[in-house]
Amino acid sequence: MRAHRFHPPNCPHTGYGKTDDDNPYRCKCTAHPHNPVCGDTVSGDVTRMALSANATDGRNPLSPVSFVAVTSCAPDSLLANLPVGAVGVAGLARSGLSFPAQVAGTQKVEKRESPGYFISANKGIAVNQAQVPLPDHSSLTIGFSSTIRYTELRCDVYRPLIGAFDQAMGQSARVTPPPAAAPFELCYDSSKLSPTRLGYFVPQVDLMLDGGKNWTVFGGNSMAQVDRHTACFAFVEMKEGKTGYGGRAAPPVVIGGFQMEDNLVVFDEEKQRLGFSGLLTGRGFSCSNFNFTMPA
Repeated sequence: MRAHRFHPPNCPHTGYGKTDDDNPYRCKCTAHPHNPVCGDTVSGDVTRMALSANATDGRNPLSPVSFVAVTSCAPDSLLANLPVGAVGVAGLARSGLSFPAQVAGTQKVEKRESPGYFISANKGIAVNQAQVPLPDHSSLTIGFSSTIRYTELRCDVYRPLIGAFDQAMGQSARVTPPPAAAPFELCYDSSKLSPTRLGYFVPQVDLMLDGGKNWTVFGGNSMAQVDRHTACFAFVEMKEGKTGYGGRAAPPVVIGGFQMEDNLVVFDEEKQRLGFSGLLTGRGFSCSNFNFTMPA
């Protein structure tokens, strides 16, 4: 019913809260809500909804901030593959109707729009501080995605990377990937890997960024435990012809959620800069240390 209360532009009949049967002349705006986990898309009514979110100082939630956002109704079936208790999906891309853009608009913050978040690795990739030989020595464009689980690399980047990592690891702990390891190719006997605060002690992977900084991936973000005895190198080959980011071709590297876990990542919209903490467990912290209790 809430969808009927939004008055679309140039639409003389909105239903005024009545059902379609009561007002057959009602017109409405149609949107296409999308579930990025399973890839399903449906048609639904555009509506406005009052939402509330807590401001934060980075450690604790502060006072709630209320605002009205443009949303879309969706059937329960579209939410089927989301975590238990999820009631919807909030888009975080840099588009005009994304959740951050709408919040910024209601709070009078300047909005800057582009099809995605990108950084550039002008020196490529290194494993154990040795540069990985890539066929194209130009700067790598790297995207970020919270909807893919593991970092994806285009074939011409992926193959040299796993070759360099496997060579740096040696063969003593290498095992044949079990069925549970798919889609990973490099797997190891985890009983032969030494645990540290940064995860398993394995060769580090550096994305060598413009400006001289590195996005360093230690064992905690490079090795996925697939069963009790096996850990695998958690980078995967990108499907050929993959698109994204508003229909454009995907960049050569897309950092996935697993590689961003327990990293504090900050996108400075105003200065067009990226800030990141590195793996927090190395400092004795994790993202779960955030206190969701409202202060008295």
